Amino acid sequence: MIVKDETILRKVSTDVSSAQEAKDILNDLEKELKKCPNGVGLGAIQIGTPKRVALIIHKGERYELINPTLIEHDEEFLHHDEGCLSIPGTHVIVPRYTQITIENTVLDENAPDGWRRETQVHFVGDDRKTLIPIAIQHEMDHFDGVLITDKEIKLKPIKGGDKIGRNSPCPCGSGKKYKKCCAK
Repeated sequence: MIVKDETILRKVSTDVSSAQEAKDILNDLEKELKKCPNGVGLGAIQIGTPKRVALIIHKGERYELINPTLIEHDEEFLHHDEGCLSIPGTHVIVPRYTQITIENTVLDENAPDGWRRETQVHFVGDDRKTLIPIAIQHEMDHFDGVLITDKEIKLKPIKGGDKIGRNSPCPCGSGKKYKKCCAK
């Protein structure tokens, strides 16, 4: 069952210590994620297990996060309409990076301990429809007890009811022109 209790969701997760522990958690996550047709990813804390493991399934592709670390990131943009299975019915605007490089543990039967570390690079597509790096950042926030509502950006109202022009300052407060920020 997906956890909705904020006190549990705010717990900081710890690393898993074995490939078997990671496999067991991934199996539990997969069972739960299959019950959520609109779900893209699920972190272990969302099923009550405070471990740094998450599963993302999108467009038939499977991504397993096991003790990941963010190594590098590119420019930030505002991702509109981000939701969370633990906060049903809530969709917010959240700052995310367009490109991320993570170091992640992957399960590998040929490795001595059944797993190994590797570097992975993920990009947000030009059409902002490539959700994998966004989902990775979302799940990694869960590892730190951070919810989308903590990162939510509220757009400032336009003064006097004026329309936003492409060269107007973005109402999100980023200081960028609208065409280079939220209009992307």
